Amino acid sequence: SFGFQKHAEHLQYGRAFETALLDVDYGALARTLHCDGVSVSDPEELAPALGRAIRAERPTVINVVVDPDAFPAIVAFDRLRKGELADVRH
Repeated sequence: SFGFQKHAEHLQYGRAFETALLDVDYGALARTLHCDGVSVSDPEELAPALGRAIRAERPTVINVVVDPDAFPAIVAFDRLRKGELADVRH
């Protein structure tokens, strides 16, 4: 999903609009296109996956699976949740 956008819309409008996406394994998709591809869901897996991708010296997709409901670590969001900002748009 567009987690960042989803949370911004929930804070700004009380609901989100069209932020849910299909669950696509981009690592698998890359492999169908004859590239290297891997999916990681544990933060501990990311550094080794990056190392393998760099050593591969060929196109590699690393699909990082994240929690779609995790709230982004963005200061403006924290301030908006506390009512300190009326609008986060620039």
